[in-house]
Amino acid sequence: MKKLLLLAAAAALTAVCGLLPFEGREVGGLLPVRALVVGRENGELTVSGGDGLTGRGPTWQAAMDNLKATVAGDVFYGSTCDVIFRVNAADAVADAMRDNRLRPAVRVYLTAGRPDAEDAADFLRAHPGGVTLQDIQAAALERKKTELPVLACGSGGRFALYDR
Repeated sequence: MKKLLLLAAAAALTAVCGLLPFEGREVGGLLPVRALVVGRENGELTVSGGDGLTGRGPTWQAAMDNLKATVAGDVFYGSTCDVIFRVNAADAVADAMRDNRLRPAVRVYLTAGRPDAEDAADFLRAHPGGVTLQDIQAAALERKKTELPVLACGSGGRFALYDR
């Protein structure tokens, strides 16, 4: 018991002195991303989180880095629940699966439309799909193909979700 108390005290003292590898963030500067919409335009991958959060680049990594570099504040992916891939960017699913910025529980969708990230996030909160990045990764390890749910986008911000 004494060892446990001494270990806890040492960890607390280390944290107070700033020696632990934790990164502090100003909460007011966080830009939470609830959903990402991923597509291709003019040969570049486009990643949009709504509210002007957009990154572009030739690869997933470059687009995500560009998104971070072009905004004032810290992009916060801890609140991201959904990633929607347009059909023309479906090849980037594998890159997203390996991106440590996204939680394994993030749900993944495919769409032929051009949904707004915020509108889609509102719909998907009420009607979540069932395929996560972790599901895709597990299927890939077993050399199985994963069928993503399809998010259909209609006029006036109307959505529908279909299993394939």
